[in-house]
Amino acid sequence: MKHLIFVLFLIPTFVYGQTNTDSIKFEIIKKSVGFLASDTKTFKNIKIKELKCTNGDYDCLIGFCDKNDLTGVKEKIKDWKAREVATEDDLEKLGSEILAELTDGQKSARKKLPAFIKYEKAISSLPELYREELTALELQSDPAGVDPVPTKSPAQDPPAESEPILFEDVYFSFIAIAIAFIALLLATLAYFFPKKSEKQEEEEESEFDSLKNQISQLSGRLSQKQNIDLRPLEEKIQSLENKLNNLESMNQRVESSVKQSEKVESPPEPSAPPIQSFFAKFPDKGNSFSLDVITNNQNGEQIFELTVQKDSGTFVVSKESDVQKFALSDYLHYLSDACDMSNQPSKNSKIITIEPGSLFRSGKDWIIQKKAFIEFK
Repeated sequence: MKHLIFVLFLIPTFVYGQTNTDSIKFEIIKKSVGFLASDTKTFKNIKIKELKCTNGDYDCLIGFCDKNDLTGVKEKIKDWKAREVATEDDLEKLGSEILAELTDGQKSARKKLPAFIKYEKAISSLPELYREELTALELQSDPAGVDPVPTKSPAQDPPAESEPILFEDVYFSFIAIAIAFIALLLATLAYFFPKKSEKQEEEEESEFDSLKNQISQLSGRLSQKQNIDLRPLEEKIQSLENKLNNLESMNQRVESSVKQSEKVESPPEPSAPPIQSFFAKFPDKGNSFSLDVITNNQNGEQIFELTVQKDSGTFVVSKESDVQKFALSDYLHYLSDACDMSNQPSKNSKIITIEPGSLFRSGKDWIIQKKAFIEFK
């Protein structure tokens, strides 16, 4: 019983020791992130210089990296957090590895930063807190027979920083105390609680034997059961599947025959009327071209090119140089009835059709529905 009580008293020590290493590991990582934020040559977008994150809040550290554009530091935090630490030696090893990772080799220039000395001292002193805190807890669990561990006074060895060191989250301390209290209570109950009488133990053994016999009997009955023949049921299921497949095949054949019987050849779609091209010297009727001026050939004097399809069409001024010279010889006579002009021609001008005119057929004449818009360049 005394051994049990001793073991129960050790439980809070182990629990607190684990939470203590996690807290110190977080502080080492936090100090390292703060040190990196002082490297303004590598990280030029530092907006928030003061790192305020409560113990264990890794999301706060990652948010600090995002706000200050600390490229690559988030990955380092995740890597450092994943490393297992259980003892003071593990904490010292973690601090040394992080310090070397941040300041050795090509990154040795960081040792000249104003914050380096303070950071290095904090990293080396943080693991010692694990031993001091764990020793204090062991003294609380078993104060008798243990020599007090001397502690350094603030005057002899000042802390690395003037701010409170670690453990803003005192929650873990309360957990350890609560577990110690529960352990003491359980040990007391185990010590003083009366043992069961021999009669009660015999009754429990008899009840256990009875249950064991019942289970054995049920097992024997199950082993004597004959296996059920499922073959007739399987044959019926197979027959139903065959009938279903035959029905589906018949249904497909019926649908195919119905589609063939309903299929009717659709009449060929009427072909679109052909597009035809003609030429005309000028609109001889003022607002229209008659058949008298429309021709199929260009003879150097046919100013307008007509493109028609069925009863509508468009027209433009020909781009051929001989035709344009002929049109400019008396442009008001040849062009004004069929074209709107944006400017007046000059010597050696060229006629550019900005927007074609539109036509529609009325009897044998092609009526100008909209004048062409031209420009002289």
